[in-house]
Amino acid sequence: MILGATGLTTQIQNNHFKSAILLVGFPFLLVLMAGTFCGGLDLLSQRAGMTNWNHALRSAEAGIVQFGPGAVLFAGAWFIIAYFFQGRMMRMASHSRPVTREQMPRVYNLLENLCISRGLTMPAFEMIDSPALNAFASGIDDKSWRITLTRGIVEALEDDELESVLGHELTHIMNRDARCWSSPSSSPA
Repeated sequence: MILGATGLTTQIQNNHFKSAILLVGFPFLLVLMAGTFCGGLDLLSQRAGMTNWNHALRSAEAGIVQFGPGAVLFAGAWFIIAYFFQGRMMRMASHSRPVTREQMPRVYNLLENLCISRGLTMPAFEMIDSPALNAFASGIDDKSWRITLTRGIVEALEDDELESVLGHELTHIMNRDARCWSSPSSSPA
């Protein structure tokens, strides 16, 4: 670990700090990739046996200067798009659909009871029509939190087991872990 953790709270704070570093580092990674690409193209265009590393490094530097600002703007635009549309993108990528209490009262009530017991705002509940056993939490704030389950996990687990899965996903929301992977998972890569 980069930063030492003495308890659960400091572990959560460390994870948030590291996630912020990764998100801030994303534009710089794009700039570095642009420079590497330009330098690599220069190396490929040189004659065999006549490699000029200084020329390749100058090409990489020129690539950073030329394409770097565009890469930073692209990353900023992507973060804005991910912030406002991550819910729709997650729904499209996972093929999930919103579920109401009338459609799945058993699971909806389990989730609602857990939220009440922890004093949490009820997140949206969504279902993926898949036999796989999977669940995940996503979102970036109280308005966009959602818990998504597959049909397979709902059918395979007893209520107490399903309640544990829902509790686990709610813990991701409480610790704000879900927002750390909602934006990156919306990335075009």
